[in-house]
Amino acid sequence: AGVEPLRLDTASSMLERNFIGHLQAYHDKTGLLTREQVASPPHQQQFETLQGTFNGGYAKGAWWVRFRIEASPEQVARPLEGGWWLRLNAPYVDYIDVWWADADASGGFTHRALGGMRSGSKRELPWSIPATRLPELRDTEPCWVWVRLAGDRSLSLAGGVSPLREQAAVQQEFNFADAAIVGMALLMAVLSLTMGIALPDRRFMA
Repeated sequence: AGVEPLRLDTASSMLERNFIGHLQAYHDKTGLLTREQVASPPHQQQFETLQGTFNGGYAKGAWWVRFRIEASPEQVARPLEGGWWLRLNAPYVDYIDVWWADADASGGFTHRALGGMRSGSKRELPWSIPATRLPELRDTEPCWVWVRLAGDRSLSLAGGVSPLREQAAVQQEFNFADAAIVGMALLMAVLSLTMGIALPDRRFMA
């Protein structure tokens, strides 16, 4: 397949479970291809292995990114409480679609719709980072996960797989960073307003 699968194993670190070195990408210039079409020859042969995370930039059509997940024997025997979650850090991407094969033998696929132009109330986790819960793998056979990225903005994708507690810690870091930026801006505004009143100088007021 050209890439090593992401291993669902609590003994591994978060760094070992990120996308770096595990992704393949294909550019659908028309933006009209379905998952079934992309997964069949000759399209699947055009996927290129990425050395790092994905950065498609501003491009018409859609980008398809795929990777494999693999459960350790311990996870198969004793599934993680709260399950494993797919963490998709894709800033400002309008449409994110995720597919993976159903756990049963039906041959179907589970689909999740995420992205900035989709309602946040329909997400499994109402957070700024798109995330979706992965299925419980019944054996150690690797399973493909397909991600479609589309929109009128720069397309990029980073992330990985995490337990729910680890996912919450990542979200908290983003919340602290946002709060620090907003707090600093408010502090500067109050100081400028105070100096403008005390001097007085309308340049500080502005």
